[in-house]
Amino acid sequence: MVIFHIYFLGSFKMGCCCGKDESGDKAGLTNPIKNRSCTDILVLILFVLFWAGMIYISAFSITHGDAFRLVYGYDSFGNTCDEDNSDKKIPNVTFSGMNQKGRPYVFLMDIQNPSKSLAICVNKCPDTTFTSLDEVKRFSSQSGSLLCDYSINRSDYSDPNKGCKRCRTYLERNACPMFHSSSEPLLNRCIPKELSVFSETILKNIFDFLNDSDIFNRVLSDFYSSWREMIILCFVALGFASLMVILIRFLASVIVWFIVALTVVASIVLTAFLWWSYVDTKNDNDFVAKTIPLLDVDINSERAFLIYSIIATVLTVILLLVLLILRKRIALVVALFHEAGKCLVSMPCLLIQPLWTFIILLVFFVYWTIVLAYLSTSEKASLGQNGFVKYTEHETVSYFWWYHLIGLIWTSEFIIACQQFVVSGAVATWYFTRNRSQLSCTICKSISLLIFHHIGSVAFGAFIITLVKLPRWILMYLNKK
Repeated sequence: MVIFHIYFLGSFKMGCCCGKDESGDKAGLTNPIKNRSCTDILVLILFVLFWAGMIYISAFSITHGDAFRLVYGYDSFGNTCDEDNSDKKIPNVTFSGMNQKGRPYVFLMDIQNPSKSLAICVNKCPDTTFTSLDEVKRFSSQSGSLLCDYSINRSDYSDPNKGCKRCRTYLERNACPMFHSSSEPLLNRCIPKELSVFSETILKNIFDFLNDSDIFNRVLSDFYSSWREMIILCFVALGFASLMVILIRFLASVIVWFIVALTVVASIVLTAFLWWSYVDTKNDNDFVAKTIPLLDVDINSERAFLIYSIIATVLTVILLLVLLILRKRIALVVALFHEAGKCLVSMPCLLIQPLWTFIILLVFFVYWTIVLAYLSTSEKASLGQNGFVKYTEHETVSYFWWYHLIGLIWTSEFIIACQQFVVSGAVATWYFTRNRSQLSCTICKSISLLIFHHIGSVAFGAFIITLVKLPRWILMYLNKK
């Protein structure tokens, strides 16, 4: 561990940057803190300045963005559904700045051509099929959901064949729905339930409309709808990790040998499956492509099965030989687990460190996601060719995306590295102290050592990891594209 080495290399020749140490001339191994100084101050200053930029992006995003537009969408006049838009009126746009509280769904007048259709906010998606304004009026009276242009009163919802002359005008300019199939909310948009009744061209128009939103919008919408499940899974992972710590404390040898046995069995089973597939393929005249379990890789060549089988056999033999040669070292691993158990008994507060790290990371991820939601909606309103409001990306937002992404990686790695430093520093002090009865608040001293001396080095290490991770993420994204 890099942080572990930093602790020891920095323990012999350093000085304090915020005052003198009170260690005196105590035994070197018991308290090896002499002439300690701050490390990597320039990187720490760079990290602070970087976070000043993060705060600026947050202020810009919250000022110019509207996170609720991601979830609820907006109508053709720029109003965000299920939100009071009184203070967001767009100049020279009729019906802009309306209070749409209680209207969380976007309804399209012409579902057959959604990209050019008039969109309004409604409090309920039509769950019935209607083909006339009388049916629209009946549904609106029962549900309270107005389905025509905001300028049209419910009393004017009448069939033009029954004497309503201006009603025909409503239908001609798509101010009221001429035909609408039974629908349900999808990403808070009213989408027909039965898509099979539409032609391929109309289906393509609908799917293009749904996929037209930015990828970040779709991701954040999914995150908003599933954030409860994500938090529950995080706490489940935390509980599972705590259980593993307890098991290692009392059942270290059983856990180690179980992992070794599971690895050996899995290797032998996979190798046997590949050889069986090869033999079966060789004897099968009517060969059908097979899929390797868990890997989801299709193999349609007898030679490919032979090559994979040979490689798996060689790797399995190497694994068995390594375990055979290093079988005594496994006992050493068990002994190390036992020693780690003693350390946890001596310093039980170590178990709290991952919890604090988890809480800090959770708070940071929530903050990062909220800013991302506002940043993705930091757009400028403009009028399209059909006179409807369309939001376009702000000219500086594209640069902020990358800055915000780097902030996610660098800061999360920094938080994790701080935890690793505190734990490794406390464990190292405990392990190399001869008279452990004299130890007091080892974790507090390790935290103090981090804050006053090595926080710059931690930021430097997190920055190096960021330089490695960011290109890898970009390449993974390009590979999926």
